[in-house]
Amino acid sequence: MQLNNKFIKSEFNNFLSSIQKETKQNNIKYLISFAFNIPHINISSLTNSNNLKTKNYFYWKIESENEEFIGLNSVLNINEFGEDRINKTAHIINNVESNFISNWDELGLNNLPLVMGGYKFAPNQKSELWEDFSDADWFVPNYIFYKCEKGAFAVFNSFIYLEEKDHIIDSFKSFLEILSDLTDDL
Repeated sequence: MQLNNKFIKSEFNNFLSSIQKETKQNNIKYLISFAFNIPHINISSLTNSNNLKTKNYFYWKIESENEEFIGLNSVLNINEFGEDRINKTAHIINNVESNFISNWDELGLNNLPLVMGGYKFAPNQKSELWEDFSDADWFVPNYIFYKCEKGAFAVFNSFIYLEEKDHIIDSFKSFLEILSDLTDDL
């Protein structure tokens, strides 16, 4: 798969610049999410890729809706225990969403998940089988590959302070390298 890395980097820089123009508070930590079109990708094969060095991923496929995605790595983990796990998790997610900036609307991506994971069905039930798992285990992936009727997309998520623009550009370049390595295996 050939990507136009120069164009994608330029679009990412434009995205960052537009954020800086819209947002006046540099001392706030934002979750940014930049999505871009990629050629067709076999997402399920990424789970078997030699280049998939992380064990932290979430894969989902809804055959009837022609929707599939995989979230890789993590920029935020949410692990809660006890009967109040749902409220605690929702509070954390609401705080993250209050400082969330993306370009998803421009691409018509309204079903793309930001947070991936799940809850235990019976958190009070003790069992050796499930003792290593949190009652609520969620994460915001660093990278998402998403396929739907509109096409295939790669998504880069990161927390940043706006004054850290150079650091985030370096992280995005690393993502493009990972994307190239992953798709070379397919």
